[in-house]
Formats: sequence, C-alpha cells, structure tokens
Amino acid sequence: MAASYIAPLRLRNVDNFCTLCDRLVHRGPGQSGIGCFYGHAGVGKTQSAIYAANLFEAVHVEIGPYFGPKDLLENVLSQLGGTPTRKSQSIAKWAEDVVRVLMMQPDQPVLLDDAQYITKPRIIDLVKELHDKSGAPFILIGEEMLPSDLSRFERIHSRIASWVRAEPSDLDDARVLAGKHCPDLDISDEVLRNIVTRTKGSIRRIVKNLHDIQEVSGHHGATTVTPDLFTVDMIDQGTAPVPRRMA
Repeated sequence: MAASYIAPLRLRNVDNFCTLCDRLVHRGPGQSGIGCFYGHAGVGKTQSAIYAANLFEAVHVEIGPYFGPKDLLENVLSQLGGTPTRKSQSIAKWAEDVVRVLMMQPDQPVLLDDAQYITKPRIIDLVKELHDKSGAPFILIGEEMLPSDLSRFERIHSRIASWVRAEPSDLDDARVLAGKHCPDLDISDEVLRNIVTRTKGSIRRIVKNLHDIQEVSGHHGATTVTPDLFTVDMIDQGTAPVPRRMA
C-alpha cells in the first residue's frame, strides 16, 4: 500500500530511518544499496517508513504473509507508475519491467515493510536481482529476528550495507507524542518517564496511555498531570487480564 500522508511527528526512529535512506541513496560507486531496519513491534517502524516514503518519494510496499514473487513485483511496479509489458507474462518478464522502471529513477528507494514474510529463497533472490540490476536502494523492514532470518541467505546478507535497529521510545519521544495527543495538558516528565518505563518504550502503548490521561484529566477537570493524578498503577502495560479461577 502506498503512503498517502506525511507522518506528523519526528521521533528518534523516524530520524534514524531517514538517515539510513539518505546513506543508501548517496552511497559511493560500487557500494551495495541494501539496508535493514528491524525491531520489536510497536516501536514505530512503519510510521518511520511512511515519513521517509514521502520525504524521498520512495516506493513503500507492505508485504503480506502470503506474498509470492509476482505479488511483490506487481506492487512495486504499480507504485512506480509502470505497467507490465503484457497482461499475462512470466515472473522473469515482470522482473524485467520493474528493473526497467527502477533504472529510470535509480535514486528512488524501495521500502519493503514486514520483510520477515519474504525470507524465502525465491523472493530473496528476486530482491537481490532487482537491486543488482537496477542499482536502486532497497530497505528491508521487519521484526527483531529479521537479521537472523536473513543470515540464512549469504547472497543477500553479504549485501546489507547498513543494519539499523529501531529503538524503543525514550522520554524525548514521549514528550513529542504528548504534545501531539494531549496538546492542552501539562504532563510532568515523571509521569511520561513512568509510562515509557512501564510500556518498554512501545509507541502504541504510550499513545494508549496518553488517551487514558485525557480521560482522567477531563474527569478531574485538571490541566496539569502529575503522578498523584495519573499513578503508576494506572499505566496500561498492554498485558491481558488474568482470569480468576472458579471456586
């Protein structure tokens, strides 16, 4: 799916992803242009890719669990604005069409999101071929174990020019998120620090707690949020409730 908006927040992982894109786009002659951006769920990898897709006019493909080679090629070609030579053609012809279009705009990065779903020999070899023949930058985005998954394929692993880990959110990120989601509230750093710690830096869970703060502060008519108002015990850590045993 193509990015349709520019992410409104410049968070740490957004900056790191953009730096990775810039490094690959402006790499030296003969250097590989494949990067890997990986990390735990909820730390903002896709949001970072969406921002970069707009900034660098990149192709951003969200990989599905059942993607095959043709699915990948169709999505990339469609976002590049290209069309297949023939409606019914082989995978090899699809690949030729993608390479042809990529070579006309070689500085346009291709961002493959949820890349853990393409760690299969046929698709990995296809990504390598698209990169090698076109020279376009490719970034594989995926979960924490993606580097380990890729290590099984030396032909692509050896071409990774830069590995960047998406880090959990910190206090600075929490301040940015609070300014976005709770612009009328003065939330103390102690409250934000507690949220970051208890949620292990997950953006999704931080945002969930910020909305909880909105509800609590509205109920109390408060505009300043301290640990007395939003206590540590009120922080949603994302854990499911444990059912009670029947007597």
